[in-house]
Amino acid sequence: MLIFFFLAVAISYVGAGASAKKNILGFITLPALLSQIPVIFLHFLYRYFKQRDLEIVKLRVIICLYAINLVIFLFNMFSAFTRLGDYVENGFPGELLLISFTIGIMMSMWVLFNSFRKYRNTTYSPLFKFMIFGNLLSFFPFVFLYALPSIIFDQEIISASIAAIFLFLIPIIYVYLIATNHLMDIEFVLGRLRYYCILSVIPTTIILIGVYFFMSQIDEVMIKWAQLFLTVYIGVVLFLYVKDMLDFRFRRKLFIGTYNFQSSLDRFSSQISKIMKVPDLEERLLREVLDVLPVKAAALLQVEHEEERILLKRMQGDILEEQQAELLTELQDMIHDYTIGNCIKFESGLCCVIGKHQKGHTLLWICNKVNRVQFNRDELVWLQTISNYVSMVYENLQLIEGVIMDLEVRSHAKAPAWVLRMLFQLTEKERRRLAADLHDSALQDQLLWYRKLEMIMDETDLNAEVRDRLTQIKEGLLDVVHQIRETCNELRPPFLKEMGVVEAIDNLCNYAQFHSNYSIDFNYEGFNLELDDEYVLTIYRITQELLRNTTKHAKASNVEILLRQNHEHIAYVYRDNGVGMDMLRLQSSFKHMGLSGIRERVSGFEGETMFHSAIGEGFEVIITLPYQTSVNSQCAVAAREGLND
Repeated sequence: MLIFFFLAVAISYVGAGASAKKNILGFITLPALLSQIPVIFLHFLYRYFKQRDLEIVKLRVIICLYAINLVIFLFNMFSAFTRLGDYVENGFPGELLLISFTIGIMMSMWVLFNSFRKYRNTTYSPLFKFMIFGNLLSFFPFVFLYALPSIIFDQEIISASIAAIFLFLIPIIYVYLIATNHLMDIEFVLGRLRYYCILSVIPTTIILIGVYFFMSQIDEVMIKWAQLFLTVYIGVVLFLYVKDMLDFRFRRKLFIGTYNFQSSLDRFSSQISKIMKVPDLEERLLREVLDVLPVKAAALLQVEHEEERILLKRMQGDILEEQQAELLTELQDMIHDYTIGNCIKFESGLCCVIGKHQKGHTLLWICNKVNRVQFNRDELVWLQTISNYVSMVYENLQLIEGVIMDLEVRSHAKAPAWVLRMLFQLTEKERRRLAADLHDSALQDQLLWYRKLEMIMDETDLNAEVRDRLTQIKEGLLDVVHQIRETCNELRPPFLKEMGVVEAIDNLCNYAQFHSNYSIDFNYEGFNLELDDEYVLTIYRITQELLRNTTKHAKASNVEILLRQNHEHIAYVYRDNGVGMDMLRLQSSFKHMGLSGIRERVSGFEGETMFHSAIGEGFEVIITLPYQTSVNSQCAVAAREGLND
């Protein structure tokens, strides 16, 4: 249908010229197609939006319009050919064609406006705006500047040939609409057009008034004045559009100061993103102000509303102590509740609000310019923009400092369980990543070099001494490979999810007995819980850490591990017969022995941890982990009694 629409417009345009020359073919094609153009366009809209499951016009309405225009065409043809001589001599009565064409165009525009109102909150809103804008731009000159004035006043504002030139925009607009996947920013175009049209009314009116007073020879005919108004008005609008494009193209040469301000904002915003402390931000702000503006001094002031005083926080530049005192005295009477970005002028300079806190505001003071000239509009806009930048960073840095202070105050308090669990989850994630890196890089490289060395030894004749040395190197590489594998297994225990907690701890105990000189009794009688991965990993890590401490420090010959359950809790007991330690020294040994990590892992599940030890009496840990409800410490007591039995 779009092709038919283009053909109808093109043939009507050619037929209009032929009709003006009283060509019989033009007499037929012009009335046949001109009145059908709006109907074909409506038919195109119907099919185009039907593919997108939108119904903007009824099909029966389009059929009725086709029929009406066909009747008008047949009536005109009958009238023309029954008096063909008069028709050729006097021309075809075009008023009926213009009326039907104008009504059809207005109907199609009403359909587009109504559809835009209906779907304005959907993704089709820009599409309807684009179509409305394109149709108005194409048909407005022909309908409102030629057809309607011809019908009403019998005199057109612009000629038909000029109005028809705008019809060439139709294929450009709709080919762009069909061919591209992206629409132009119609909101931007319409916003600029609306602004320029309103702005152009004043100079156009002034020009017309001047023409009226100084060029009295112009014929005082309404159409002439309308033509003059349109010519001047469109010229001013086009001039503003061209000016905007030239400003954008040559902005670096024409507006050097503005470009410097933009560069300053870009540089400053990129630099403050790396600042982590408020004093560093303040120093950077003062330095930027002195670098960009023609001033000699700048300072940061803190306004405290409750105490009604102003404090000098930081200063850069040349300012005497007497001037500082005068400045504070001058500002003392100007304590108000300002908003961020406000610029307040004083005799000594200019103040901008850059921060707001509970007690008051933070102000940026800038002394007067060196040449005693007032701050211009670009400088004030730059100050307001940089004040807004600094206020956001100020607020974030103050919030971060407040959180850090709060953490420092609470550093000795017990952290929430969810925080502990999250931290250990992050730790385990890093362990897995590190194990994967070691396995994929270091381990594979070692195996590669081991195979290369083995190939050299097999393929080369070597004397006994060199072969013995290479054999030692080969065995050393095997030891390194074995150590890397052991490290990977410790960082990420293999098949931990598949084995379950009992089998995992049993394998860990067997491995520890094989590499140490103590025995391990693992008692898990009656334990049949299927724990989730997080519980399994927690119990595994606790056992791993306790066995490591026993190997390093305990000098034990026997270790007992008990794992029990009831309907609400898991009880875990670890005890060795090593040298033990004084309970007073136990607290100081928490960090380097990994005991604090054990307690925090248990606290992450809202469990309880109890340590018992004495010199010569071994070391004991009793842990309860709730897996349904809150912790019941009686479970730990029962577990200990069961172990003693």
